[in-house]
Amino acid sequence: MEEAIKIAILGDICPTKDYRKFFDSQDPEQVLGGAVNRLKEADLTIANLEAPATESNEPIMKTGPNLKALPRDLETLQKGGIDVFSMANNHILDYGTQGVIDTLETCEKLGIRTVGSGRDSKAAKEPLFIPVKDKMIGILSFAEAEFNLATSNQAGANRFDYFDSIKDIDSAKKNCDFLIVLYHGGSEHYPYPSPLLQKKCRNMAEFGADLVICQHSHCIGTYEEVNGSTILYGQGNAVFGWEDGDQQWNEGLLVEITIIGAVKPQIRFILLNANADGVGLANENKAGERLRRMNEMSKALQHSEQVNALWEDFSHSHVSLYYSMLFGKGRIFNKINRLLKNRLIDFLYSDRERMLAMNMLRCDAHNEVIQTILKQNFRKKQDNVEL
Repeated sequence: MEEAIKIAILGDICPTKDYRKFFDSQDPEQVLGGAVNRLKEADLTIANLEAPATESNEPIMKTGPNLKALPRDLETLQKGGIDVFSMANNHILDYGTQGVIDTLETCEKLGIRTVGSGRDSKAAKEPLFIPVKDKMIGILSFAEAEFNLATSNQAGANRFDYFDSIKDIDSAKKNCDFLIVLYHGGSEHYPYPSPLLQKKCRNMAEFGADLVICQHSHCIGTYEEVNGSTILYGQGNAVFGWEDGDQQWNEGLLVEITIIGAVKPQIRFILLNANADGVGLANENKAGERLRRMNEMSKALQHSEQVNALWEDFSHSHVSLYYSMLFGKGRIFNKINRLLKNRLIDFLYSDRERMLAMNMLRCDAHNEVIQTILKQNFRKKQDNVEL
């Protein structure tokens, strides 16, 4: 009988302020809790590093928070069993190119492999191939475009570009036995795929991905089997602090893959729970109930009309938030507009103005011009960093 290969994959990891004390202990069991034993038992462990590991105190100008880890944190995570960091995400460039380079250099020094980021876009898109026993495991990591991307002369994350990335998946599959694709994107706090995200991921499966995991949503999502491949739309947090009363934020999945010979790999979801004392494995009853709910929710993915209807409902519930952001309003305006159910936006912007905004966003030509103009503006203000 052929020897089993075990692979473990963790979701988003970031040393938040409330968990800083656990990282400062430099004790992996303080950081990863009961998951440590499972990680160390695996032949290969992968995690998404959701922040640059750097001593820099110079964050870039961006929307949203600037996240940071320290170089010594990576050694703690390595001691906990992590072999590979995926670094294609929306925060890896939060402390500029120096932050990315510092992270890559620390990983190289520690012998931790990386994927999805590099000193330029060519390096960032390189797949990672790791021989494990008698199999070759391939890993590709992609991120949606935010303030994070590598360019021809700047370090950063590997962008998912449908025209190139699907070809990258097809090519990588030809050089490995099992291909893992980590996709950092989708809508935060939404457990289902949008119609577009589902189409993207199904195409990844069609062109060679054996397992597609969507990260970034900060919640456990739904999953489906497509063309013999597994797609998980939301892995949830691994180590990202604890939010009192927010169970969605406080849970995540450890994904375990068992490969034996030519038999279809077994994929298992293991529930992680965070609390004020750290991260741990959920008890059997709680885990069983949560996974049953996940299975029930996942049935909707087989019906496109349900996927569309769920997406319409989610989008409608965020109309005041997104209109405020679209028209460049601040937090105070945003809060008032949400309380007034979008009446401020309705008062300030006519239907015609919103039609113009819609057309500039949906038309590739207009969209490209606007993005170029805005990039030029911010590049002048931020030491030529490409945004």
